[in-house]
Amino acid sequence: MVLGLKHTSSDLYLKEGTMTLQLVEPCLELKQAFQEVSWDYIHHKDNYYLNKYKAALDDFEGYITELINTSKGINIEEGWVPFTTYWLVEYSGEKPHVIGNFRLRHVRVESAGHIGYDIRPSDRRKGYGRKILELGLAKAKSLNFNEVYLTVDRTNESSIRIIESTGGTFTREFLDDETSETRREYVITL
Repeated sequence: MVLGLKHTSSDLYLKEGTMTLQLVEPCLELKQAFQEVSWDYIHHKDNYYLNKYKAALDDFEGYITELINTSKGINIEEGWVPFTTYWLVEYSGEKPHVIGNFRLRHVRVESAGHIGYDIRPSDRRKGYGRKILELGLAKAKSLNFNEVYLTVDRTNESSIRIIESTGGTFTREFLDDETSETRREYVITL
């Protein structure tokens, strides 16, 4: 496995055999591949994440514009902070395949940390959670973060294992006011 920066852009990638996984900023060229993510959430009846991505089905260009604006701190919801979204894309066949979403908040949010990520339902339990986090941590480091905070539902054992195995140190448990779920917070030094 090779981890590095592409010479032609600042996108990060992992290369394993004939497969390349790349962490890229959202773009119009990946419209079909990303809309398939939304359909995957519909198929699996996962409304939590579908609500984050369903706008991409109605107005993809507007969705991309919103992501770019959010990254720049333009028109963000009250109480939110700017964050940049990246997509984990697999390039191994004829067309790109978007596997997951990685969000890097520009400042720490007490209830959510710096990082949020998810893997589309049909690609879970295949090791992509670890890969998106590893690439995301490399991206954060390249942007001069010294440490990042992550939160996870206390019952999400897979994500807890990923976070702990990539250097996450448990800091606290707390009750999430929005979801009424107990969450765990971790810090990772870069």
